[in-house]
Order: sequence, then structure tokens, then C-alpha cells
Amino acid sequence: MGMVLGVSLGEKKIVAVEMVAKGSSFRVKRIAVEDPFVSNTTGKEPSAETTQEAQTKTEQESPLGKLLRLFNHCPTALALPVKGGFLREVSVPFTKEEHIRRTIRVEAERLLPAGKIEEYVFDFYRLGEEDGRSRILLVGMCAQDVKQHISKMKESGFDPIKVDVDISSAYSALRAAGFDPTDDAVSKNGKKAETKDEGYDKSPNVSRREEKVVVLAASFLGQVIVWLHKDGSILRVRSFLLTAGTAEQRAKKFERELRRTLVAASLGGAAVKRICLAGDFEEELRSEIRSRLCTEIETISLSKAFGEGLSEDQQRTLEQYGLVACGAALKLLGYDLLKLDLRQGELAYMKPFDTVKTSLSCTLTLVFFLLFITAYAYRFKSARDSVQLSTIRKKSAEYLDILLPEPGKKRISNQVDGIYQEFVERLKKRRSGERGKTATVSALDALLELGKARDSLKGGVFLLENFAIQPGKVTVEAAVDKVETGDAFYNLINNQSKMLVTDTASWNRDPKTGKIVFKYIFRVRTNYGK
Repeated sequence: MGMVLGVSLGEKKIVAVEMVAKGSSFRVKRIAVEDPFVSNTTGKEPSAETTQEAQTKTEQESPLGKLLRLFNHCPTALALPVKGGFLREVSVPFTKEEHIRRTIRVEAERLLPAGKIEEYVFDFYRLGEEDGRSRILLVGMCAQDVKQHISKMKESGFDPIKVDVDISSAYSALRAAGFDPTDDAVSKNGKKAETKDEGYDKSPNVSRREEKVVVLAASFLGQVIVWLHKDGSILRVRSFLLTAGTAEQRAKKFERELRRTLVAASLGGAAVKRICLAGDFEEELRSEIRSRLCTEIETISLSKAFGEGLSEDQQRTLEQYGLVACGAALKLLGYDLLKLDLRQGELAYMKPFDTVKTSLSCTLTLVFFLLFITAYAYRFKSARDSVQLSTIRKKSAEYLDILLPEPGKKRISNQVDGIYQEFVERLKKRRSGERGKTATVSALDALLELGKARDSLKGGVFLLENFAIQPGKVTVEAAVDKVETGDAFYNLINNQSKMLVTDTASWNRDPKTGKIVFKYIFRVRTNYGK
């Protein structure tokens, strides 16, 4: 790729850097800075616009539009400040990138300080793995803000291919400028730099670990970003403001924030091997930091790394403002270490194939969910029928225990089984969709009617011998002490029952024992259940 453009949209400055790759190195061709709150341009007048209408248009143009008008159309990358977004380090129980990407919104939702999770777009960088878990740097920005910034860029004729954040772009720029977290601190003459012991905390309560960490710190426009390294990889990233106060006060705050970062990384007592500073750290502040932390201080210069051929003024501008914009441009030149892209991290910004994959997975999940609900409903229906049949068996035993004589306990179980099977057949017909053409009656309801009539008998003995139910009729055999008792039961059913009416009634007497047995056939009343 030839010429590329990196744009940094900060709260205090808007910076655009035009870069090109030359072999294995990178060069800045042009840099421009604009104040987002001032309508004044960089001072260069357009060469072709001479009419009053063109001048009016220029005056109404936004600061971003005035800045981008100075550059030719080329591939563009955009970097946004993470201060207005979401930055957290979390641990997830996954190691594959696709699994992590599907769960980062769940992890972010419980850490989100305000707003709805649907209002944010996320991306992540894997810091490391341990015991089957991954430590990730989770970055999020308001989706509406990202869309607005992209729209503003498009209005000026530049469509950003990638959308990054300042912590990622700045880190790529510093690594490309020569920072190496694995190298030892080496002075200019080739010898290892010696660290002075002045100011070293020799308190007996403070222990120094053998682990040595490398700190990379960059300052631009009052914001400081600290990258903590161990064994050549990033452990922690922290961003804070360092604006007000003297050099001594700012050095104290820098030390305090650095200690907090070490404690957060479980390295509270570790020794700082060396500190690399970049950006607009003035010399007095560097000296204060060196004296307070008692460690070697290295300086990384963007102008020496990328500023070949620029004027002195442009090199100073590059050193002071160009860190994030250079990193954004490097993403398009193939030098992207953290690989964060907020334009690709959300469904709305996905590539067509990624969108198809996501839609397919959602469809399969929905189908599986519907199948699960269907299976559960069928299982619930079967369980409900089982509970009903169990209740029928229990109630049948209770009713028959009342109606049958005490010596007939064995017959009770037989009668209960008959009633149970009748209900099983009824459930089978209901499942198959069959409807009875004649009126049907519940066995429990019939037993209840017979029990009411029996209780209404005044004197006499009425013992149930047999009980059967069929569609539209109920057959009952009962032993009585005399014929009058059987006739009285016959009359009670006809006069009191709203469900049954006597169809036939007959009786016979056993000549040997003299036992009288009545046999009744009851019909279900035609208006019953209507």
C-alpha cells in the first residue's frame, strides 16, 4: 500500500498524518493539527477558491473538514480517545478467539458503568492465557459516537477503513519507533546503564521481588498511557490525566498511578527494570521521575523514527501531537500489534460473510430452542396425565372403601384397577382425537352419586358387590338385607340423582345362603353435562 492517512479525533486536537512505507521503515510525509473548538484553519489559503461563494463555504466548514481538505484522498484509518469509552481487563473461561468474541458482551454488561449494552460496540485484545482461561483487554465505545465520527469523515470525502482507539494506535507507533520490551536497557556507548540507589525505599517492611517489569509511558495533550510489560508481553494498560501542578507534583502522581498498576497486576513489590518515555514529557518531569523511581529512563523519539525529511517545526509537531495519528496510519501499512477495530467488532460493521455466519448461528439456536420447548411441552403433558391417573386411582380407592363392605378389601383393588383402565382408554381416545357419540360419565362421579344415595337410605344394609362403567351407562350389583332396601335405593337414584336414571333393576335370592343381590343398570341422563 502506498500513501495512507491516519486521523486522531481528540478532545483537544484533531491530528492528521500522511505516512508511507519505505522498505521495512515508515516515513511521515505531512502532518496537520486543528483545534476542534476554533473555526480558524491552519493558515493555508486554498489556491483554487477565489470566489465569494467559496469563501463563505470555507467559513462554514467544520474543523475536521478544513483539516482533511489539505490532504489527497487515500486509504484512511481513524483513532478515537478511549477516555469517552470503556476500558477493562477481564478474565474469561475461553481460549479460542471465536468463543471469546461471542461472550465479550456478557462480560461487559456486568462491568458497564452506565447505559445499555446495546448502545456500545466492543473489541478485545488477548493479553495472555493461564489455566484454560484468557486475560483480555476489553475496549468499548458508544456505537452512536462511532457512527457519527464515521459520518463526519465521509462528509469530507474520507471513509475510514478501520476505527481504532488511542491506546492501541499509540502502542503500535511506539513499537514501530524502536521500543522493544524484551531488550535490556543499554546506554548509547553500548554498556548497560547503571541504576542509582538514591531514594530507594530500604524499609524492612518492603520486599523487592525478583520479577522485573518494563514500563512504557506515553504523554500527549495531558493524557498519559502506561503499558506494563513482563517477559516481553503486556500485563496491564492504564490511562490517566497528568496536567495540573509542578513537575514534582506530576512526578508524584505518575509514581502513584504506576504503583497502582503494579498492584493491579499482582506485582506490588516487583522491581521496575526500566522506563521508556515518549511524547511531550518535558525534561524537568523526566528528571523528577528518574529521581523518584531510581531506574533508567529511556526516551523514544517519533521524529527520529518517522520524521526524516520534515522541517524542524513539523518534527516538533510530530513529537508533540502525532503519536496516535501515526499509529492509526500504521494499521493500514500492516503494522498493527493489538489489532483492535471497532468498525469490525459490531454486527452492523461486520463483513458480509461474518454477518451470514452470525445469522445462521442465531437461526440454528432459535430452531434448537423451539425443539426444546416442544419436547418439554410433550413431556409436561405426559407427566400431567400420569398425575391425573394417579389421583384417579387414589380417589377410586377412597370411594370404594366407603361403599364396599369391610371383608371385601381384596375386591376394592380389583374395582380400582377397572376404573383406572377405563380412564386410560379415555385418555388414549382423547389423544387420537376420537369423540364419543353417546354421553359419557366419569367413574368417580358415578361412585359419588351411588354413595349419596346409599347415605340417604334410612336403615337397611346396602353393600356394593360389583361396579362397571360403559359409554352411556353404569352397571351396579349390590347385596341387601331385604327387597325393600333395594327398591328404596332404586327410587332414590331416580328422584335425587341429576346424572343417573334407572334403566333396569332386578334381584335374585341365593337358596342356600338366602343372600339377596340387586342388579341395576343406570343410564346417563340426556341433559347431563349440557
